[in-house]
Amino acid sequence: MFARIFRWGLFACALQWATPAFADDQGHWLRAESTHFIVYGHLEERTLRSVVHRLELFDAELRALGSAPAEEANKFEIYLVGGISELRTVIPSTSQEILGFYNTAIDLTASFAIYGGQHGLASQDVLFHEYTHHFMFHNTRGDYPPWFVEGYAEFMQTMTFENDQVVIGEFDPGRVNDIIHFENWPSIEQFLSQSPDFSDPRRASSYYGESWLAVHYIQYTPGRLAQFHAYLQALENGGDPITAFQPAFGMTPAQFETELHRYATQRLMHSNGPAPRVDDADVQITRLPPSADDLLLPVARMRLGAVSDADAPAFAAQIERLASHYPDDTFAQYARARAAMANKNLSGARAILQPMLAAQADDVEANMLMGKTYIQEASAAPAGGNANAIAAQGRRYFAQAFRGDPNNVPTLYYYAESYMFGGEPMTDDAVNVLVRAYNLAPQVPAISINTASVLMHRRRFREAVGILRPIAYSPHGGSKAAVELLNAALHGQEPGDGPISDDEDSAEPKPPAPPPAH
Repeated sequence: MFARIFRWGLFACALQWATPAFADDQGHWLRAESTHFIVYGHLEERTLRSVVHRLELFDAELRALGSAPAEEANKFEIYLVGGISELRTVIPSTSQEILGFYNTAIDLTASFAIYGGQHGLASQDVLFHEYTHHFMFHNTRGDYPPWFVEGYAEFMQTMTFENDQVVIGEFDPGRVNDIIHFENWPSIEQFLSQSPDFSDPRRASSYYGESWLAVHYIQYTPGRLAQFHAYLQALENGGDPITAFQPAFGMTPAQFETELHRYATQRLMHSNGPAPRVDDADVQITRLPPSADDLLLPVARMRLGAVSDADAPAFAAQIERLASHYPDDTFAQYARARAAMANKNLSGARAILQPMLAAQADDVEANMLMGKTYIQEASAAPAGGNANAIAAQGRRYFAQAFRGDPNNVPTLYYYAESYMFGGEPMTDDAVNVLVRAYNLAPQVPAISINTASVLMHRRRFREAVGILRPIAYSPHGGSKAAVELLNAALHGQEPGDGPISDDEDSAEPKPPAPPPAH
């Protein structure tokens, strides 16, 4: 059995991570960087290379099957951990049954998974499933219905590569009961038009199983894929998921359900063919310093914005204690600065960052964090205050960070956000920077919502609608802010001023969904 957290967890639990490891020269974490991935792992180098190789094969096959645009410079981060305690270092409320999760934030989009021992294959399924979501959202911005989003990820997660062959379309044995127990299926109207009820594990499992079956049926039944594309076009033109179904598919939703029942009882096809070829020569593996043993996962938690106000004081104190063992380590100083910011101690964060910038003025991370302290201060400024002037102070730091890394998403987004506090119009350059951040990270709700809002102010409503639809009706809980903006964009109405904070992208998000039963 496996499960996933989609974006959010509840962070009011006690701090949990391993005790310090005081290696003299090298830590235990390895970092592998390939064409599309950055993978951290407590693994032997040979094993880590094998994982990265399979991820690149998977990415190549997804690109071969779809119509991915030109390559972007951003790489997807994956953390392969040794057990549940390390997952809880990132998301303290992670339940015992969960093997991995995917999370998005302005500073980090990544997957985390237990890997090794009995969890190796299941963790690969988790990674393939979540990377399919990420790839689909990033590269195919269509208005897909929730059942297809989940079904396609389920369909792709069982992809295997053996002896230079790729096999697609095999089923997960754990889903068999979900597929054949028709009495547990949601009504066809609910299935076609609503997101699943993740609060009920049995219904969630049935939804996953039916979604996989529906995608498999469309993929392997002649003529159905073209009909599905016609259905998508109808939805993108504002069609209702139920009433648009029969004109596109030539059968009623009830007949479609009967077809799925019949399809579930027959021998199902799968595809196999030559596996794509990927070049492993460019995979770079390095061993991280000892500070990463104690700080890599807590820093990931901070990059996800996953430290609640209630936890922040104790969390910052713990980071200070751990970082004190590595006084000359740059990564440890970044961790201290982030912890101070999480605890709203902006002067303390600046005191850490200023000497770093004095020593190395082009330090990308230090510049980005310094600029972010001014965005954080502006966000907390009282209404009618000088928020705009405060935010503007951060721009020179973002500009310096941009020179070192022009594709750093936080740098791009926070630079654009510095214009969103009123007082001066957003420049064309800032709008272009914001759109660039969105193009690099469309899966992050805060970035998508604020990009759409800015475009709406410029009466670019059609672009805004295309940005908002996927997040407004996400199968894992659409964004209320996105729904409200989408309705306004569809009616040609401009939103209010200022950056929009989506309550589902906060430091105290919803608890994770329970695992689907297998």
